[in-house]
Amino acid sequence: MKDNPDWRLIPRDLLVVMSLTFFASCKPQPVAPPPAEVSVTQPLMKEVTEWDDFTGRIEPIKSVEVRARVSGYLNSIHFKDGQEVKGGRSVVCDRSETL
Repeated sequence: MKDNPDWRLIPRDLLVVMSLTFFASCKPQPVAPPPAEVSVTQPLMKEVTEWDDFTGRIEPIKSVEVRARVSGYLNSIHFKDGQEVKGGRSVVCDRSETL
């Protein structure tokens, strides 16, 4: 193997490949952009409105419609408008029975 002249060329070839890789990877560093121009003013002292009135409309996520299934008059109502009512609870009472 030592008689083969190709073995003597390996260190030289390796040096050439490493040098090419090194110089190919060397790139100029990117130049930073110049600072942005901004305008500066003095702060103003003003009265700030903390709240305002707007006209709008709201709707509930869930709603229920209450309709009479029998005719007649109600004797009493067992809930207030907007109150949460649980299932199975008596809400109104008419002349004949509790509904």
